[in-house]
Amino acid sequence: MAPAPVRASVRGIRHEDQRLNNCGPVTIGMALSHWGGPLNQYDIAPRLRPSKGDVNVFPEELADGARAQGMDVHLARGGDRTLRRSLLAAGFPGIVETRCITHGSGGMGHDRLLTG
Repeated sequence: MAPAPVRASVRGIRHEDQRLNNCGPVTIGMALSHWGGPLNQYDIAPRLRPSKGDVNVFPEELADGARAQGMDVHLARGGDRTLRRSLLAAGFPGIVETRCITHGSGGMGHDRLLTG
């Protein structure tokens, strides 16, 4: 494998502002827009979270949502900076789940789209 570049970025992604508790649907919609995907978070959310009370989307559910749109998905845990940079340099946006730890709770997840 060639060394990862110092900088890499992916262009051609439609930006969409996230509505409340919709980081998963908006993130996958923006990622899919790189390949011409027309769906936005309002189209995607009911498919990923069919129950109105569900405010969470796990990485596996995001991957299944992308596969339902005909995409191949590389789902991994513990990816490092080198892997992320290599994927970006190859033209693949990435989605990472981050955690916000709050006192007295297990924290809250947040999906982010990596473009560069």
